[in-house]
Amino acid sequence: MPKAFAEVTPLDVEFKPLLMRERRVVKILNELYQLQALGVYIEDEVIKDHKKWLTEIREEIVEKAQERIPRFTEIAEKLGLDNDDVNALSALAGLLIYLKWPFNVPSYHKARRFLGLYKPTKDDKRKYEEKMREKFVRRYNSYARRYLNSLTAAMFAKKKIFPPRTRDEKEVLRELLGVLRTFNGANEVEEQDKSPDEARGRPNYCSTREWFQN
Repeated sequence: MPKAFAEVTPLDVEFKPLLMRERRVVKILNELYQLQALGVYIEDEVIKDHKKWLTEIREEIVEKAQERIPRFTEIAEKLGLDNDDVNALSALAGLLIYLKWPFNVPSYHKARRFLGLYKPTKDDKRKYEEKMREKFVRRYNSYARRYLNSLTAAMFAKKKIFPPRTRDEKEVLRELLGVLRTFNGANEVEEQDKSPDEARGRPNYCSTREWFQN
């Protein structure tokens, strides 16, 4: 049975609203481009305003990530990202939030499944259908996958490879997890944000129900 609620971290509460706004503006921009392709007249100012709004939101995400996400600047440097590449840095911030950094560093196997970077075999599909009595559907976090795709596109653009392939995304994911493992994530949380559970060495996770009760 799937979990009714995903674990919530303090950084989720701070960043998820910003990430939702960013995704909404991206969706609107894509819809405007599609209407233009169909021959619908869209004023240039409308698209320029939305592009400016998107840039401002991403700059806000990056600025907040540099302040609140532990080792964010160092992680970006180790991945070879430019300090002025707002698109790549905001994608990195979004991916780190969905991977639950610094409270957790998943294994490559778990992260690959979380992001949908796997190809199930026929036996896997058959076993799933026999056990669950429903047709197999690949389940993954599409939001986190979009941030990984954007990050991969930014990193491979320097190599003049576009669009990035699935194996390129796997390469970037493996490199990112390797960088995260060089840091002790649980100890990178600022002292003022530590709860009694964290002080005893346990991650500061809480369920959605516990969050609203507190």
